Amino acid sequence: MTRLLPLLLAVMALACGDDPSGTEEPFEQTFTGNITALGTTSHTVTAPRGGTLRGVLTWPDGQVDLDLYLTEATCTGYPPSDCELLDSSDAFTGTQETVNGSVTTNQQRKLWVDSWSDEASSYTIEVTID
Repeated sequence: MTRLLPLLLAVMALACGDDPSGTEEPFEQTFTGNITALGTTSHTVTAPRGGTLRGVLTWPDGQVDLDLYLTEATCTGYPPSDCELLDSSDAFTGTQETVNGSVTTNQQRKLWVDSWSDEASSYTIEVTID
């Protein structure tokens, strides 16, 4: 038993080191921009890891109505009519919209900002993958 103690301690030390389950810190990326009245724009995200992608769109003026869509990166046209929506957030009030979707390592997704207002607006999209 005395000979096994050093081996047992070494195995326990390894088990207490890096998390063998593969748990990683969340990936975070921020996009900022301006959108014209009744305009659309998009941002492509490349996932450095698999998990759940969450995009949170915020803007300063509650009188402005912006929507957020999540599509495949290959989407090149206006999402509601030209592409399959993976998720969408289109509340009529407030200053925040949120979308979620699964991603694998190196997979790309596109986030679309759509303005339903007669005035331009600045915005920020906070992306996390965990």
